[in-house]
Amino acid sequence: MITKLEAEIIAAGHDTFMNGLFVAMGGGTTEAGTYYLKSITSSVETHGAVIDDYFAGASWGVTYNEALAMIDDVVNDQFEICEQFYTAK
Repeated sequence: MITKLEAEIIAAGHDTFMNGLFVAMGGGTTEAGTYYLKSITSSVETHGAVIDDYFAGASWGVTYNEALAMIDDVVNDQFEICEQFYTAK
């Protein structure tokens, strides 16, 4: 479902969008059974465009709602802004 959603969002013109599904290793009983879904774009502007697209009735919104229905409990909901400022040559 997550890969289908990602493909649909990219096909809708959001070419820097990607999803990552993560699981904590060594988190003990606190994080056991917890999965982390991160949706990533190249900038806050492109991320906002994806959100705007959803609220404007994007066709991929149906798949998003189906994926959302699979979530039992939201433990943490946040936006992070990260910037790479050094690369090796």
